[in-house]
Amino acid sequence: KTSSSASSNVVTKVEKRVVIEKEVGDLQTIKDTLAHVGVGIVECPNDYYHVKFFDVEEPTLHIQELCSLYLQGVLWTLNYYFQGVPSWTWYYKHYAAPLPSDLVEFYNTKHEFSFGESHPLRPIEQLFSVLPVESAALVPAPMRPLMTGKLKEYFPAEYPCIPDIHSREWRDVVVIPVVEDDVVHAEFEELLKQGQFTEEEMARNQLSEALVFKFNKSSKMDNPAPTPWLKSGTTRCSVTKLELPEIPGGYFRPSLLPECHTGMAQPPASYPTLKFLTFKASHVSNVASPLGFKSKLPSLCINIDDGKMELQHGETNEELRARVEAKRINIVEKVLNTVCSFGYPFPSRGKVLRAFDEKYEYVYDRFKHTVKTRKFDEFESMANKVVDAYNKFALNVGSVQLIMEVAPMEGLKFNKLFELEPNFKSNPQAVVLVPAQVLSNVQFRQDERYNVEKEKVLARLFAQEKQVVSARDALFGRHGVIIQNYGSAQSVRVRLFPTLHDDAISALQKKGQYLEKFSSKLYRLNEASTAAGMSRDAFSRLTSSVFVQLPGDRTANIGLGLRSNRKLLYSPGYTVHVKVPRQDRYEWKYTDAAISAMKEYRDKFPEVIEAMKEKYESSIPIESIFQNGGAQRVDKLLEYLSNLPSASVPLVSTKTMSFNNDALAELEACVNQVAGNVCGPTESDFYFEELVPSIPDNTISPWENNFKLGDVVVKVGELGPVPFGLTGSVIATSSDIIDVMFHRAFLSGSNMHGRTKKFCCFKMHYSMLMNLSSKPEDVTTRAASNIGGGKKNKKGKKKSKASNGSGSSGDVKNPFAALA
Repeated sequence: KTSSSASSNVVTKVEKRVVIEKEVGDLQTIKDTLAHVGVGIVECPNDYYHVKFFDVEEPTLHIQELCSLYLQGVLWTLNYYFQGVPSWTWYYKHYAAPLPSDLVEFYNTKHEFSFGESHPLRPIEQLFSVLPVESAALVPAPMRPLMTGKLKEYFPAEYPCIPDIHSREWRDVVVIPVVEDDVVHAEFEELLKQGQFTEEEMARNQLSEALVFKFNKSSKMDNPAPTPWLKSGTTRCSVTKLELPEIPGGYFRPSLLPECHTGMAQPPASYPTLKFLTFKASHVSNVASPLGFKSKLPSLCINIDDGKMELQHGETNEELRARVEAKRINIVEKVLNTVCSFGYPFPSRGKVLRAFDEKYEYVYDRFKHTVKTRKFDEFESMANKVVDAYNKFALNVGSVQLIMEVAPMEGLKFNKLFELEPNFKSNPQAVVLVPAQVLSNVQFRQDERYNVEKEKVLARLFAQEKQVVSARDALFGRHGVIIQNYGSAQSVRVRLFPTLHDDAISALQKKGQYLEKFSSKLYRLNEASTAAGMSRDAFSRLTSSVFVQLPGDRTANIGLGLRSNRKLLYSPGYTVHVKVPRQDRYEWKYTDAAISAMKEYRDKFPEVIEAMKEKYESSIPIESIFQNGGAQRVDKLLEYLSNLPSASVPLVSTKTMSFNNDALAELEACVNQVAGNVCGPTESDFYFEELVPSIPDNTISPWENNFKLGDVVVKVGELGPVPFGLTGSVIATSSDIIDVMFHRAFLSGSNMHGRTKKFCCFKMHYSMLMNLSSKPEDVTTRAASNIGGGKKNKKGKKKSKASNGSGSSGDVKNPFAALA
């Protein structure tokens, strides 16, 4: 370490060896290229070693030794980060690295590294080893004379520096001797024998477990000392041992840190504004700007009025505390469970979930509609974090006496009455802690798509020229466009487009249900291998991946790729991963198509089957398979594999349910067969509750994911390349993602890697689809009953009113009915 005065003592005994770095032009010669690496003017590798390794006598004679030490340092670093400290005493003694060319040359020779056993320095010895003379007062008094006496060679008053290229003194490298561990330890033991250390100093110099000190304001100052080296009555902390997780073995896997998360983006925030806050502005140095960037010049700091109450004339402290507490409770009761504006400098909407003060945590009881309290003793640390977070944006929030936990708005959802309402991110990783003084009930300008006022929602969803899908029984699933809105009557006139007749939809549903139940006969591995005429091992390996070594250090996969055991992927129509009955394990089974493919492989390339009898540690040398005319046979084999029908079938997760190629072909043929059975265009009047509008992309749909293979669906989502109102059949399901083969081709459609003749397939989230195969009758009854009207029957259900010739609301199968 160096002080500002000592840093001027540059270059004494070694000033001839230390050369101030000079920039050299970018010339084309090797000599000039090497000059970019070192310090000073370097014209050859020998110059580099003489300049950089000034602490070594004749460094060019010790290049092998220098390379060994440097690579040992690299090994120390790798061990330190991935396994632990390999040595507590080893260190790299020089100030530069050997040239890369010498390192490579040395690395290609045989070498072994060993660090040996070592122990860490004890705390006071470690402190003594790293402090300069100017800081001698920080070590125990008996050790201070060593710095200027017996061990003064390790603490020189003057020492050389390696100057920084840009003449920045704080970047200079000081050249001072390193205090040897055994020397320090021997001197400490000598002083210890003489009895010159106090009991506290001896206790502090012991290696012990790492401790965590946590402030506890309820703790008294007369607590016993938590450790031997800490005096009694000096702390109000609880002490626990530091528990760190074990370093996982195997490969390093990056992961998100705690408090980091991914997910839906919240609605766009409002424009930057302070209109909803009471504040004063001032210029302050050494703070960030409102957008979080620091400046060397004074920045504008916003001082928020914290509403702190002061003593009034003639008022006692007790009366003031009672007044403050009453005001605080009043705020909590008004704000808790309400939607407010928060955030700086871009306000956004959020719901207040909880409140905290120095005594209590306040939670809203949504069943009793009251506020519950429980004791809370971490308010001080929470307040400090909140203040620091706002200080980063040059916002001084003043005295924090009440903190709100706010869940940011992330979109819209349908409640149990199927009315649109905001959806808030209430998971612990998403909530935000906000001081009460920066909350507001002011509503700012926001994206109109997130508006939940009923009249505005209806006007947006059922506006003229908006596309809709009919939910009326007689016209269920018909797609049309609104051509007239009757306004107050909450009804519209819709022009319905030509679409498949009900008989055609019914035929597709029955075909899908049949194909879902139909499954190819499945064979276990021993049955399939016997039918294909080869060993179990050969059949198992070739249905997966087998790599061969080609000339020129190239490899190729000569397996059929019908499954992946490691990634749990399968090829629909060829393989299936099923659970073994009454056992806690899974096994692969194979279809007739897989057996036929393996038979053809065996007949065309018997050499490959024969080579599978041998065991290879890695990839198979191609010479072991094709001995005569190998290159031509390899080309023919690779061409054959790329043209197989199975090559166009993608591998999908074993958690995915999917139709095989035969089922897809049969379903596509049924679509083509009924394509001409179309009902013509027509116009009809509808009430709002008889229509399904286009679902906005920021809205969570009201129905559950009950889609099955073969179900007929209609696209009702607002966004995406699939046209609104287009019908299709479900051909694969995986969690919340549905693969649909639509009943006509469209731009951006796919052919599922050649599995369908038309480009009519697409993968989408289930919320963008409406299931025509299972009408939501139970949902509709509830929704219709909430619209109002009708007497209750004996079972307590309401009887529906007639709906003016456009279908009865009791027949409606529409989860959006309550929008009316």
